[in-house]
Amino acid sequence: MSRRSVGSRAGASGIETDVPRAAAPDRAGDSRPERGPRLLPIAAALVVVTFAAYWPLKDNGFIQLDDYDYVSRNAVVLKGLTADGVKWAFRTFAIANWHPLTWLSHMLDCDLFRVEGAGGAVDQWPGGHHLVSVGLHAANSVLLFVLFLWMTGARWRSALLAALFALHPVHVESVAWVAERKDVLSTFFGLLALLAYVRFARRPGWWRYAAVLLCYALSLLAKPMLVTLPFAMLLLDFWPLQRWPGGTPGAAASRRGLLLEKLPLLALASASSVVTGASTMRPAAYETAKHGAGADTTPTMRVRRPRALRTE
Repeated sequence: MSRRSVGSRAGASGIETDVPRAAAPDRAGDSRPERGPRLLPIAAALVVVTFAAYWPLKDNGFIQLDDYDYVSRNAVVLKGLTADGVKWAFRTFAIANWHPLTWLSHMLDCDLFRVEGAGGAVDQWPGGHHLVSVGLHAANSVLLFVLFLWMTGARWRSALLAALFALHPVHVESVAWVAERKDVLSTFFGLLALLAYVRFARRPGWWRYAAVLLCYALSLLAKPMLVTLPFAMLLLDFWPLQRWPGGTPGAAASRRGLLLEKLPLLALASASSVVTGASTMRPAAYETAKHGAGADTTPTMRVRRPRALRTE
């Protein structure tokens, strides 16, 4: 396995230690790289089956549990993307969380799916909000397929894994509940961070490492659930990237380099954890979601129960 000095070559993380490069994926004797046209049918199939499974969501509405606070009665979010809204998104600890990218996502949806309701009142099409979450989940399934294909070279096994991810019932809550947009959004950027990490591991460079940091930061700005991603990267170093050295000469230095390489990522995770912890200690956090900064607290739209919850 060839090794390059991450610090001496690109200064990606200031490490002056030899760090192993990732091993090339085993393609069962096929040395040709996977090309886009060969993968498009699988990617398209993943998108189709995901939308087919979740298509009934287009007829669902918002529910009272958290959707009120995130969208349907949040006066700041309902105004869409505005300068004041962007400032609020980065300053608020509403819902006892700090996830500004999630707020911006909901604001954008409110701009896209604003409709005129009865009597000229401004309303929202809830189905549009739901379908955006479905689209993110479909994109995540494709990204997972590409990620494991890049790491292992096993096309059909990677496709099967991605299909299970797309259709497994454990994801229903995150996809079908508007308030859980933060889950699919954070996963989207987390998978992009892993894809960028694989590229960096195979061809170290400062800009590739910067891409890893950027995607990881965006993931944490959507939801701080991926604070453990740097540790997952260490597991990927062991398999399938095969960067973790054995008992060869210089192995200790290589292992130390792999650990130091994760420090900037761990710093982001630590900062996100501190901010998240602080957000849970503010007693007014839940109220600011409903009222905003001097916003009108009058409900501004209808909220319909999803079909599955209707009793008639």
